[in-house]
Amino acid sequence: IILAVLFIAFLLFITYYTTTKQSEIAFDYNGFSFEKDKVFGYQLKLYINQADYPAIIQVRNKPQDLEDIPIDDIAFLAEAKQIYVTLDPAKNLTGKTTIAALEIDAILDNPYLYEIPVNSSFTQEYGNTTIKTCEDATTEEVIIELMLSEETTVTVVEKCIQIKGKTEEDIIRGADRLILTLLGVML
Repeated sequence: IILAVLFIAFLLFITYYTTTKQSEIAFDYNGFSFEKDKVFGYQLKLYINQADYPAIIQVRNKPQDLEDIPIDDIAFLAEAKQIYVTLDPAKNLTGKTTIAALEIDAILDNPYLYEIPVNSSFTQEYGNTTIKTCEDATTEEVIIELMLSEETTVTVVEKCIQIKGKTEEDIIRGADRLILTLLGVML
């Protein structure tokens, strides 16, 4: 009897462990399929234009971890003709912030999604680069500014989207929140 109880307990443990591990590897969120990537984070499987196979979108964070980031209405972004992702070169941001910019670019510049040209810029002169600030934002030329702040948010000031984070990792989280909201995964 003791062996039978131990065997049943062992089977229950294996079943629980396998189910728990599987839910960490692959899960659904609002009807969208995600899968853990061994290197970058998570892959979103997205069917574009009724394709027979999914497009794979990379994000660093799972949507459940982004729900605490408030986001303003960004629907106007889809109508832009040009987007600049800008940051202040004097703030000593590293390559981590560049990851956020590249994730945004991969979605907005994608010819199967939004096909909006995305360029990088700085908020002040730095070498021979383009200078763009929130004051330059218009309906056709949207500015997305990446910055450190006391809180992690995605806010809109006129036609300028400010992705703010307490850390550079939070800026990446904000970029993921923006992307997943644009794609309709998060509301």
